[in-house]
Amino acid sequence: MDAFLVALMIPNFGRRMFAEGAFSQAFVPVFTATKTTGTHAEARDLVAVVMGTLGGFLSIVTLAGCLAAPVSSGCSPRLCHEPQKAALGAELLRWTFPYLMFISLTSLAGGVLNAYGRFAIPAVTPVISTSA
Repeated sequence: MDAFLVALMIPNFGRRMFAEGAFSQAFVPVFTATKTTGTHAEARDLVAVVMGTLGGFLSIVTLAGCLAAPVSSGCSPRLCHEPQKAALGAELLRWTFPYLMFISLTSLAGGVLNAYGRFAIPAVTPVISTSA
């Protein structure tokens, strides 16, 4: 259980920053202003640039997190004294780290849908992800 909690803690921290944290609070007002004052093409271009940049950045972060998984899980106070738990934590972290990228891109898409008044799909998404 300790290994799983450590493996889930790191991607969840990133989720708070990129998916539901400062990024989301900064992007939605800018996108809404662009959608309101600009053309549909400008809003679409903004989403494309932000999605591409965020996806590229998070791909690099995900790759780095998966490669650094042994170091990350080995530094945990819960796992540092037991090498088997640290190895299990590293393996689990490699499985859970891509969650950060996918949930962040899903949050971006949900922000765009909310700006267009489509609230049902973003509202149901947590139900789908927790029931699977």
